[in-house]
Amino acid sequence: AAGATVVLGPSDVDGPWAALTAFALVPAGLAGVDVGAVIAEAAEFRAELDSDDPANPCLALGALLAAAPVVALAEDGATGLAEWAAQLVAGGLGKDGRGPLPVVVEGPDTPEWADPESLRPGTLTVSLSTFHIGSLDGAAVTTLGSPAAQFMLWQYSTAVAAHLAGVDPTDRPDAARVAGNGAVHAPDVQFTDGDIDVHAGAWLPSGTSTVAEALRALVDAAEADAHLAVHAYLDRLDDASAAVLRPELTRRTGLPTTFGWAPRCLPGSGQRDKGGPADAVICQITGDAEPDLPADLAELQQAQARADAEALTGRGRPVLRLHFTDRVAGLVTLARAVQQL
Repeated sequence: AAGATVVLGPSDVDGPWAALTAFALVPAGLAGVDVGAVIAEAAEFRAELDSDDPANPCLALGALLAAAPVVALAEDGATGLAEWAAQLVAGGLGKDGRGPLPVVVEGPDTPEWADPESLRPGTLTVSLSTFHIGSLDGAAVTTLGSPAAQFMLWQYSTAVAAHLAGVDPTDRPDAARVAGNGAVHAPDVQFTDGDIDVHAGAWLPSGTSTVAEALRALVDAAEADAHLAVHAYLDRLDDASAAVLRPELTRRTGLPTTFGWAPRCLPGSGQRDKGGPADAVICQITGDAEPDLPADLAELQQAQARADAEALTGRGRPVLRLHFTDRVAGLVTLARAVQQL
């Protein structure tokens, strides 16, 4: 358009790693954020993180991240920061068959936080706070500071953990390519339960006829020290109640459970589910197009879900896809199924 200004971001960084680049700072500035102050805060904190000193906080946090099997993240007055950190850790460390499992929890009452050892011994609980007034009860570690300072801390710490683990933190393996000579296809509809079409592979026992039975079979397919990953290809505002099911799934299944809005979760937690330890069973949630969504955009979203299911299936991960033919009714059916587990 005439008079438009083009701002180029760096070509070698994206996702959570781009939090302090033009990709994030330009829209933040347009929204009213004092970008100069953000950059100044980050620059001031960087000197501390560059020091080769045992007191350097990124060295301590990086070592903890590298050693922990599960990292439970909760935020205290830092809306969205825990989700960002989880994506950074999952995408930065979840590859080459290794990497901790970051789980964003809703608060101290959730299973992964209230009794972490019962789900996975060695779980690290981390409270992220922008207020210098303490931490959430039960936190083994608390990160304090402005968003800019925490961006720096978590990026440096993830890089330290990657060095200790021997992986490239910015490498993103091509998840669309499936190893092997033949193509692996996402499974067709196995059965319909109310307003949900259920897609599953050969791991689903014959005769399964309800969503609750399919979820139970998915959990039974999990190996030792596994977790349940939910990738929701839905609207995070209109379908927000889907995320409420996460802690209940943990309680009912006994598995640490991650929840991510797809496709934005795929470069982070989705990458770990494919390239990290073979410890994931995956539930995809998709839905018929919303009335105001262009048909080609809706088809693109469904194609992304199918491609990701193929990549996961090709890596031996059990994938259950629940497709809502009616989004509201489908969520009700799913909630009832979770209660039956």
